[in-house]
Amino acid sequence: MAALNLNDDLLETAKRYAVTRALSVDAAVALLINLGLERVSDQSRAASLRPAESPAIRFIDGFGEFVAPPGTPVLSTDELLRIEDEY
Repeated sequence: MAALNLNDDLLETAKRYAVTRALSVDAAVALLINLGLERVSDQSRAASLRPAESPAIRFIDGFGEFVAPPGTPVLSTDELLRIEDEY
């Protein structure tokens, strides 16, 4: 078995995660690493299967219209104003 050095904050997070799942800290860290690797693998696989997309602007009667990639969430005016206020 190999030793692993973690920052104090990561170690505390791993310990809390382990307690909530009734796992040892070692098992919790291994589980979290595997979950992260699965997520990266799934994202890489999905990215490799879809064609490369880039935002585009199309012009209709001289006005530019931004064409967002499929699946882009739509923001309501209220959400946009809230975000604008945050910055």
